[in-house]
Amino acid sequence: RSDPVLPMSFPRAAGVLLVDSIGNLGAAGARNLGSRAAIAAGADVILFVDSDVNMHPEVREKVQTLFTREPGMDAAFGCYDDHPPCGVLPGVYRNLLHHLVHMTGPRNPTIFWTGLGAVRPAAFEAIEGFSARLRMMEDVEFGYRLTQAGFSIRLDTSLQGKHQKCWTVGQMVHMDIRDRAIPWS
Repeated sequence: RSDPVLPMSFPRAAGVLLVDSIGNLGAAGARNLGSRAAIAAGADVILFVDSDVNMHPEVREKVQTLFTREPGMDAAFGCYDDHPPCGVLPGVYRNLLHHLVHMTGPRNPTIFWTGLGAVRPAAFEAIEGFSARLRMMEDVEFGYRLTQAGFSIRLDTSLQGKHQKCWTVGQMVHMDIRDRAIPWS
C-alpha cells in the first residue's frame, strides 16, 4: 500500500482506532504510528495495552478519571493482576513477580510501562515518541526521557490487566539477560 496509516473499520463507540502499517515497524515504531494516528483523531489520552494483556473492564474509565482528576499528571501505568492464568510454576512466578514489583514500586517512577500505560499527547509529542532504534525496553527508555524532560509519571496499581504469557525457565533467562541486563548495561 502507498499510505502507511490506514484507519480500518472499528466501532468508534469503543473509542478505538485500528491502524495498519506497511511491514514490521517493531514495537516502538508501531506505538509511534498508532499514537500519531490517535493524536490526529483528537485523543485526549493515549492508552497502551500489550497484545498479551487483557485489561480489566474498568481500566478505561479509571484512566479517564485519573487524567481528569489530575491535570498535571502526564503519564500513568498499572500492573498485572495477582491471578495469572498460566498454571505452570515459572509462568505463575514471573507474572506474580511483576505484579509484586509494581505493587511495591515508587508511585512516581522514572520509567514507563506499555503493558498497560497511558500518556497525554502533549508529553508524547514533546519527546517525539518512542525510540525506534530500540528493539526492547523502549517503554522504559521512553519513561526516562519523559521524566528528564520534566513530565510526571504515576504508577497506579488500580489499573490492572491479566498477563496471558505462560513463561518457561528458558524464556525468563533469555529475557532477563539478552533483553534486559544487556540493554540496561
